Amino acid sequence: MIGALGQTPRGPAPLGAGPFSLSKVCARPFLALLTLLAAQPATAQGWTEEKCARYARAWTDAVARIGTGGLSPGFVAAHDAFVASGCCIRSACPRSQAERNMADIMTIAALNAGLSGTFLPFVCRP
Repeated sequence: MIGALGQTPRGPAPLGAGPFSLSKVCARPFLALLTLLAAQPATAQGWTEEKCARYARAWTDAVARIGTGGLSPGFVAAHDAFVASGCCIRSACPRSQAERNMADIMTIAALNAGLSGTFLPFVCRP
Protein backbone atom coordinates (compact mmCIF):
# COMPACT_ATOMS: atom_id res chain seq x y z
CA MET A 1 0.00 0.00 0.00
CA ILE A 2 1.28 3.46 -0.87
CA GLY A 3 0.78 6.30 1.56
CA ALA A 4 -0.03 9.92 0.80
CA LEU A 5 3.65 10.87 0.60
CA GLY A 6 4.65 7.99 -1.65
CA GLN A 7 5.88 5.76 1.18
CA THR A 8 5.24 2.05 1.56
CA PRO A 9 5.49 0.23 4.90
CA ARG A 10 8.92 -0.99 3.71
CA GLY A 11 10.33 2.36 2.50
CA PRO A 12 10.01 4.61 -0.54
CA ALA A 13 7.50 3.64 -3.21
CA PRO A 14 8.96 2.33 -6.43
CA LEU A 15 9.51 4.89 -9.20
CA GLY A 16 6.28 5.27 -11.12
CA ALA A 17 4.00 4.55 -8.17
CA GLY A 18 1.94 6.96 -6.14
CA PRO A 19 -0.03 10.07 -7.01
CA PHE A 20 3.05 12.21 -7.64
CA SER A 21 5.10 9.78 -9.67
CA LEU A 22 7.47 11.21 -12.24
CA SER A 23 5.72 9.42 -15.07
CA LYS A 24 2.31 10.85 -14.12
CA VAL A 25 3.60 14.35 -13.44
CA CYS A 26 5.49 14.55 -16.76
CA ALA A 27 3.04 12.65 -18.94
CA ARG A 28 0.07 14.97 -18.51
CA PRO A 29 1.81 18.20 -19.59
CA PHE A 30 3.57 16.30 -22.38
CA LEU A 31 0.29 14.95 -23.72
CA ALA A 32 -1.30 18.37 -23.46
CA LEU A 33 1.61 19.88 -25.40
CA LEU A 34 1.32 17.22 -28.10
CA THR A 35 -2.39 17.94 -28.41
CA LEU A 36 -1.73 21.65 -28.81
CA LEU A 37 1.03 21.12 -31.34
CA ALA A 38 -1.14 18.78 -33.38
CA ALA A 39 -3.88 21.40 -33.50
CA GLN A 40 -1.63 24.33 -34.43
CA PRO A 41 -1.37 23.92 -38.22
CA ALA A 42 -5.13 23.91 -38.72
CA THR A 43 -5.55 26.81 -36.31
CA ALA A 44 -2.73 28.80 -37.86
CA GLN A 45 -4.01 28.16 -41.37
CA GLY A 46 -7.52 29.18 -40.35
CA TRP A 47 -6.22 32.37 -38.74
CA THR A 48 -4.20 33.27 -41.84
CA GLU A 49 -7.32 32.89 -43.98
CA GLU A 50 -9.35 34.90 -41.49
CA LYS A 51 -6.76 37.70 -41.47
CA CYS A 52 -6.78 37.81 -45.26
CA ALA A 53 -10.58 37.92 -45.35
CA ARG A 54 -10.62 40.77 -42.82
CA TYR A 55 -8.02 42.67 -44.78
CA ALA A 56 -9.86 42.14 -48.09
CA ARG A 57 -13.07 43.50 -46.51
CA ALA A 58 -11.20 46.53 -45.22
CA TRP A 59 -9.73 47.18 -48.70
CA THR A 60 -13.18 46.89 -50.29
CA ASP A 61 -14.61 49.31 -47.71
CA ALA A 62 -11.77 51.79 -48.20
CA VAL A 63 -12.10 51.75 -52.00
CA ALA A 64 -15.88 52.18 -51.71
CA ARG A 65 -15.45 55.18 -49.42
CA ILE A 66 -12.53 57.05 -50.97
CA GLY A 67 -12.04 55.44 -54.38
CA THR A 68 -8.82 54.70 -56.20
CA GLY A 69 -8.16 58.21 -57.56
CA GLY A 70 -4.43 58.93 -57.43
CA LEU A 71 -3.49 55.28 -57.02
CA SER A 72 -1.30 53.95 -59.83
CA PRO A 73 -2.42 50.85 -61.74
CA GLY A 74 0.77 49.13 -60.47
CA PHE A 75 -0.09 49.84 -56.84
CA VAL A 76 -3.66 48.56 -57.24
CA ALA A 77 -2.44 45.48 -59.18
CA ALA A 78 0.18 44.68 -56.51
CA HIS A 79 -2.46 45.06 -53.83
CA ASP A 80 -4.92 42.86 -55.72
CA ALA A 81 -2.16 40.24 -56.15
CA PHE A 82 -1.60 40.32 -52.38
CA VAL A 83 -5.24 39.51 -51.67
CA ALA A 84 -5.48 36.96 -54.52
CA SER A 85 -2.40 35.14 -53.15
CA GLY A 86 -4.10 34.58 -49.82
CA CYS A 87 -2.24 37.63 -48.48
CA CYS A 88 1.20 36.10 -49.05
CA ILE A 89 2.77 38.18 -51.84
CA ARG A 90 3.85 41.54 -50.48
CA SER A 91 4.89 43.97 -53.18
CA ALA A 92 2.66 47.05 -53.01
CA CYS A 93 4.96 50.08 -52.76
CA PRO A 94 3.12 53.32 -51.98
CA ARG A 95 4.98 56.03 -53.95
CA SER A 96 2.52 58.90 -54.45
CA GLN A 97 0.84 60.89 -51.71
CA ALA A 98 -2.50 59.21 -52.52
CA GLU A 99 -0.86 55.77 -52.23
CA ARG A 100 0.77 56.68 -48.93
CA ASN A 101 -2.59 57.93 -47.65
CA MET A 102 -4.26 54.65 -48.70
CA ALA A 103 -1.45 52.68 -47.05
CA ASP A 104 -2.01 54.67 -43.84
CA ILE A 105 -5.76 54.05 -44.00
CA MET A 106 -5.21 50.34 -44.60
CA THR A 107 -2.70 50.14 -41.76
CA ILE A 108 -5.22 51.62 -39.32
CA ALA A 109 -8.02 49.44 -40.70
CA ALA A 110 -5.85 46.33 -40.37
CA LEU A 111 -4.91 47.13 -36.78
CA ASN A 112 -8.57 47.83 -35.97
CA ALA A 113 -9.42 44.41 -37.44
CA GLY A 114 -6.97 42.72 -35.07
CA LEU A 115 -4.12 42.27 -37.55
CA SER A 116 -0.48 43.17 -36.97
CA GLY A 117 1.51 45.71 -38.93
CA THR A 118 3.76 42.94 -40.26
CA PHE A 119 0.77 41.45 -42.10
CA LEU A 120 0.42 44.40 -44.48
CA PRO A 121 1.41 44.18 -48.18
CA PHE A 122 3.33 47.44 -48.26
CA VAL A 123 7.01 47.15 -49.00
CA CYS A 124 9.35 49.23 -51.12
CA ARG A 125 12.50 47.54 -52.41
CA PRO A 126 15.36 49.36 -54.09
